[in-house]
Amino acid sequence: LDTCQFVSDLSILPQACPNIKIIRLKNCSSIVDLSFIMRFPALEKVEFNDMAGISVELLEYLEEHGIEYTITEDDYETSKKVEEIIDEIITDDMTDYAKVKAIYDYMTANISYDYDNLNDESHKLKYTAYAALINKTAVCQGYAILFYRLALECGIDARLISGDATNS
Repeated sequence: LDTCQFVSDLSILPQACPNIKIIRLKNCSSIVDLSFIMRFPALEKVEFNDMAGISVELLEYLEEHGIEYTITEDDYETSKKVEEIIDEIITDDMTDYAKVKAIYDYMTANISYDYDNLNDESHKLKYTAYAALINKTAVCQGYAILFYRLALECGIDARLISGDATNS
């Protein structure tokens, strides 16, 4: 197997396909980090599309090791904006608590809940960190993914936990 197009559980991929050369990732709800990519010594290309997150560190690694990659414009803009925000609100001397508080403060001051598109199922952008960062509006998933991205980018271990909210 040279190419992996879809695996619902990415954690099994390194064991199942250690010699994989091309990975196509689409609509991943988790961040594909550097430690994941480093488990594929034969990797030649990674295709990202509608990702929860791609760290700048990962893109730099791919470039340094001559691994070709493609990324959507939205994913690229999101990654660059995440890096800018971290540079703006996080300092090296901050505690983990202070970093989380800074992220929270940034998000609450700059992003509003997307009530206009809440019930519009055709408007998928509302679920993304891109919408939260660029459009300044998102629904719960967009908020969660953005927090996840910002936390991981500044060294805070975080997880995305999915669920359904009801009004009952």
